[in-house]
Amino acid sequence: MRFRDDSKPRSRYTKCPLTEVVCQLRFPVILSIDKDLPVSFQELIRRQYPEYTTNIERQQQLDFVATPAGVITQPPIQQENMNHCFTSEDGNWQINLTSSFLALSTRAYDRWEAFRDRLWLPVEALRQCYSPAYYTRVGLRYVDAYDRQKLGLQGIPWKDLLNSKILGMAAAVDDERDIQNISQYTEIKLDQHDATMRVITNFGATADNPAQITPDTFIVDTDTYSLSRFPVGKEGIQGCLDFMHANSTDYGRWMVKQKLFEAMEPETITEEDAS
Repeated sequence: MRFRDDSKPRSRYTKCPLTEVVCQLRFPVILSIDKDLPVSFQELIRRQYPEYTTNIERQQQLDFVATPAGVITQPPIQQENMNHCFTSEDGNWQINLTSSFLALSTRAYDRWEAFRDRLWLPVEALRQCYSPAYYTRVGLRYVDAYDRQKLGLQGIPWKDLLNSKILGMAAAVDDERDIQNISQYTEIKLDQHDATMRVITNFGATADNPAQITPDTFIVDTDTYSLSRFPVGKEGIQGCLDFMHANSTDYGRWMVKQKLFEAMEPETITEEDAS
């Protein structure tokens, strides 16, 4: 399945709702990434990502044992993985490396081609330093926060700004003040690369007051992923990622109505811009 709305051109926005874009590539566990510091990896990316920090990711693993009395749950096993974080000087771009995934994220997204070009540096560094056998999951995630106040759309109901299909039952309510919350989770199978698009929508917080959820902010979290095995390197994943981006862009244009589209102050991206 694909979403299309050809009435709205591909655009960059002066009032862009994107809060974060993440590309994550998972691979079979490489124990040496946890055992030793990624010195060689850092040297290959350090010029663009000079800042380095680490975090410990803690995960619980449950084991089940079959006995004559039935299945018994064993005490959870605590697993710790090192997350190596490499950040650009301005703090807008970050690479994360663990024993099972590589990720590139940014809060300063401009257009897909620029993001994709920055991805190849850590992808090549991973291949040179650790030679993963293959990727087990390729994912591209866009998180949008539509803030009616920042867009100058206070008082305009969401059903006049967003496609009713994404609002669900909330689109049928006459008085929006009666809506206590919106929370939806949907997974949709796509038509290429054995990909799935997972969409989570809900009311969110504003940047000015992150602790308070407000109906004036609508969050759309779109994560497109494939669990197929992909060859390691640029050539193995570019086609899949280009498809994921195109689908996410089509979905974003399909999702917003003309009034919201215009409020974001779009600037058309030409073929020359994209090259």
